[in-house]
Amino acid sequence: MKLSLFIARHYFFSKKSTNVINLISLISVVGIAIGTMALIVILSIFNGLEELIISRYDSFDPDFRIEAVSGKTFRVDSNLFRQVLAVEGVKYVVPVVEENALVKYGDKYFPAHLMGVTDDFVKLSGMDSMITAGQFLLNDDSVPTAVIGQSIAGILGLQLEAFKPLHIYVPRRLKKVTMNPDEAFKQQLVVPVGTFSVEPEIDEHILLPIKFVSHLLDYKNQITGLEIDVSEDITERNVREDLTKIFGDKVVIKNRFEQHQFLYKIMRTEKVIVFLILALILLIASFNVIGSLSMLIIEKRKDIKT
Repeated sequence: MKLSLFIARHYFFSKKSTNVINLISLISVVGIAIGTMALIVILSIFNGLEELIISRYDSFDPDFRIEAVSGKTFRVDSNLFRQVLAVEGVKYVVPVVEENALVKYGDKYFPAHLMGVTDDFVKLSGMDSMITAGQFLLNDDSVPTAVIGQSIAGILGLQLEAFKPLHIYVPRRLKKVTMNPDEAFKQQLVVPVGTFSVEPEIDEHILLPIKFVSHLLDYKNQITGLEIDVSEDITERNVREDLTKIFGDKVVIKNRFEQHQFLYKIMRTEKVIVFLILALILLIASFNVIGSLSMLIIEKRKDIKT
């Protein structure tokens, strides 16, 4: 054992020209070690970020979301609603009406995303665990209540304890184009009673009673989406097939991945690109090691023969 170590040390630290080869080999080995470590660390970080983002969106998104194939809205009557609830594995069905609007609080304005939902939305999304201040309460009284996303609340300087109303402006759907702002926009007041935080994009939503939003947008028996929560032991394929039988080809049925398909594709593409770049670095370092070993063998041919 001591003899083999002596021979290895003798050739590795030789004062001949092979010292340069040894140095190149050492640099290549260190490069491979660092590249491998970087590959593992960076891919682990990407996996962690992906899981974090997915978990945050999954806490808000439904298992399935049904949207119109063309246009913004579609009709769902009570009979169709009962058929969806009767599908095996379906726990909650929440009709949703969404629209962009301009909101005003005091002297500040912000373009927000209105989301009209029913009381079952808190069961479907677990919204009660995302409340950062106030409470989740949607009343459709003379002055409806609203739950505001944290991004909007921060920009507008929202103060729940002040019970100050929030002004909502949306374009009139059933009126001709006019230059008079009072005639071109509908205005309603709501009272903020809570704030929530999920993701920056979602935190630009305002949750409101669905009847209030439908009236504001002049929708009659029309919704922009139908959110469905199913049991964990039910396969996605079976639920999708049953929903397709009910709605036909008039709607698009999206699972959790399809609701944010572009986001997930970007994350996967980034991961693949990082992997390919680091793999290329490791490949180049490996070629250096192979080249160094080849030069070392050529240099030591005489010693090998003896």
